[in-house]
Amino acid sequence: MPAKVSFLRRHGRQNAQRLLILLVAFFSCHSCYRRNPELLAEDAGTIKPDSSQDTKDAGGPDASEGDEQEYEKCRPLDDTGPEPVELNDIIAVGRDSEGTVYVVDSEDTVHYRIFISKAGTLYQKRITGAGTGGNHYLFTVGDEEYEFVLIIEISDDDHMEMALVFDADYEGPISDMPQGSEMLEVLDESYLSGMEAMSVPRIRHIEYFAQLKNGNYLIVVRPEYEWELEDMVLFFGAEKNMLHRRILEVSQGGNTSYITFMLDGRTAAVCCDCELMSEYEFDYVEIDGEQIPAVSIDPEETDFDEFTFYCMVSGE
Repeated sequence: MPAKVSFLRRHGRQNAQRLLILLVAFFSCHSCYRRNPELLAEDAGTIKPDSSQDTKDAGGPDASEGDEQEYEKCRPLDDTGPEPVELNDIIAVGRDSEGTVYVVDSEDTVHYRIFISKAGTLYQKRITGAGTGGNHYLFTVGDEEYEFVLIIEISDDDHMEMALVFDADYEGPISDMPQGSEMLEVLDESYLSGMEAMSVPRIRHIEYFAQLKNGNYLIVVRPEYEWELEDMVLFFGAEKNMLHRRILEVSQGGNTSYITFMLDGRTAAVCCDCELMSEYEFDYVEIDGEQIPAVSIDPEETDFDEFTFYCMVSGE
């Protein structure tokens, strides 16, 4: 499945002075932008990093730390299928009238997972909504195969009830659930002995894709579902030498994102969707205090098979 994308169009021109700045700082580029044919046409004679050079010579994300960062070729835009995972703290195990088992586990008091059995294996499902309070849990599950609400209620004497409601908008207790809902048989977690658990497939989403006038590209990738800011991964470099760069900080406000990252031993930053704010006219990359306008490219019109990506092996 191709990675889904988000991007923002913006037109902008750089003058000759900006071009000189970009050539001097040829490796200091990146941001999210939209394609501007006139601007890109000016880039025909600009210098690109040598794609034949060793990746470490291109300036790794750890350059400022004084050690050599190791890389390996990778495919960060590929979706990945279910992978084996370990169950964490199990909240509840229930079985419906057809023998399907439902499992809820938790890493902490915020992050929960739901698994459904199929042919003796537990498969994680996407939680599209959740509400917890005291001894009451309500989870909405929705994908191509399933859509339901799972309710767990635990009384003061630790008696547990589980139920399925086949109305994705339901938010009430078990006592008020609509006709057609189903109570589950509560099982001991020992019932799961020997059952393998598989993660939800990881679908990749291209959050930002940009190119600067020196020919370098920037791309930020994250999971399509169930992600947090620290799940973002940034690559920067020439088409055949896209290096994984260390993200230092991500901040978001409204539709605007500001990402700080390491670039050749220096701190760089990209401001994406900044033209939505009245004080800016364009998205930009900031290097050594200089704001360099960026042009956004539609990833759906890009053949990423022509790109070579290198991921950090250590140092993260």
